[in-house]
Amino acid sequence: MGGGLGEPGRRTAAAGAGLVAGQPPGHDHDGGPVDTSCAKKDTGPASRQIDQIVLLLGAADVAASKRFYVDRGLAVAKSLGRKYVEFATLSSPAKLALYGRRALARDAGVSPDGTGSHRLMIGSDAGPFTDPDGFAWEAASRRDVRSCV
Repeated sequence: MGGGLGEPGRRTAAAGAGLVAGQPPGHDHDGGPVDTSCAKKDTGPASRQIDQIVLLLGAADVAASKRFYVDRGLAVAKSLGRKYVEFATLSSPAKLALYGRRALARDAGVSPDGTGSHRLMIGSDAGPFTDPDGFAWEAASRRDVRSCV
């Protein structure tokens, strides 16, 4: 599981009021209404600039995965109990967030079993590791990153 635009169906710093894929507009992931009015709505002209990217990973146990990433040095920016956690990033527009695997699969309209790759590359000197949900993180050198672009 992976790839998302923020915390499904909730207000996010990046998106204001978000909607969930596969749900009728104005409804959250539980089917209830969502208040889509927000004092921070962007009223400026549309642009193609991306302010933030959130890598949303489906976790079987959000609390256990949260502990794993906190133990690796990530700081929690936002947490909604055992359902969702977003990690703080100091200077990067890319964020990591965890959401319950079954809820994420339901929102995305896919099987919670997952069949895609669980391999991620990051520009870091942290060394390779695998999280509790089997996401294998590998460090990429600058040369590796340039060859992928």
